[in-house]
Amino acid sequence: IGVNNRNLHTLVLDKDRTCSIAQELQRRGVAFGAGANVTKLLALSGLATAEDVAQCRAIRCSGILVGEALMRAADPGSAILNMMGTAPSAEPGSAFPSTASEVLVKVCGVRRVEDAACAIAAGANLIGVIFAASKRQASRDQAKEVISTVRRFGERQGRVLRPSGAGDSN
Repeated sequence: IGVNNRNLHTLVLDKDRTCSIAQELQRRGVAFGAGANVTKLLALSGLATAEDVAQCRAIRCSGILVGEALMRAADPGSAILNMMGTAPSAEPGSAFPSTASEVLVKVCGVRRVEDAACAIAAGANLIGVIFAASKRQASRDQAKEVISTVRRFGERQGRVLRPSGAGDSN
């Protein structure tokens, strides 16, 4: 269940929306969180601080999506470290665990190799590159450099599924 914390009609942000959904899932007896055979709960939009990430962890989110906070950050790499709780000023354990079996973290809108490397080193499982026209749009060459950097950290096990007709990803 992906919970968008931003009302897409009014653009009003409600950071408690994911928490409300988590409470409703608990009330209904729905098993959710990390692990196999449970419903996945993901917090989308409006996450910008280590406190936001820690709140998501506390309510057992399976993952988060961060985009705008990185777009607005003067130094996206530092913003990633701060959100993941791995910056020197962050308290230990204040962000998601970084093992793939516990939580899935995607950092979206990455254009620079140093930001991709920083995100992966901080524990992100996925890196998103945006090709649509936006402030975070990456060129094909930037995407290739980001992919090359991420792959230096090692390939993940398992199959990668691509939609039919997706063509060559090189």
